[in-house]
Amino acid sequence: MQTTATLLDEITKTCCTSLFPEMDVRKNQLPVPDYEGEIAAVIGFSGKHLRGTLGVLGQIDFVRRIFPIPQDQDPQEEMLFDWLGEISNQLLGRIKGELMKYGQTLWIASPVLLRGVSLRVPNSTESKIQKYTFWGESGGLHVWVDYQYAENLELARLTDPQDESQEAGDMLFF
Repeated sequence: MQTTATLLDEITKTCCTSLFPEMDVRKNQLPVPDYEGEIAAVIGFSGKHLRGTLGVLGQIDFVRRIFPIPQDQDPQEEMLFDWLGEISNQLLGRIKGELMKYGQTLWIASPVLLRGVSLRVPNSTESKIQKYTFWGESGGLHVWVDYQYAENLELARLTDPQDESQEAGDMLFF
């Protein structure tokens, strides 16, 4: 059976890849320089056995290039901040959906957007902090997820098909 850290890493990388399939998602290995960026979205999550924080950090010019409007239109700066918050929300939502397949339920907070500051995420050897980079032709976004859980937590995939979560983007009606 794989470790919880390995499983969380696989889930996170799969979710990163599905969010931006046209971009290369790299798991950062040491030695990697510290992350630096102008804007960030940070979002917390909690559950009975698992909690933590997900952050997305980038340069505003790159966020402008991946904003989903025609390139000849220039989005307002506030729209770019909202877009980065939406990226963090969609990514964590995908992770939440995958973790439901392992019997984990997460509650997600609203993203907090940080701007007007110089941000740096140091490269750390902390094993529970997963770090990834979405990399495209014109730059990248840095993602970190600080998973916090008990050392003895074991995640086993549920076998009941009714316990399977919906795919990202599916609609549920109550």
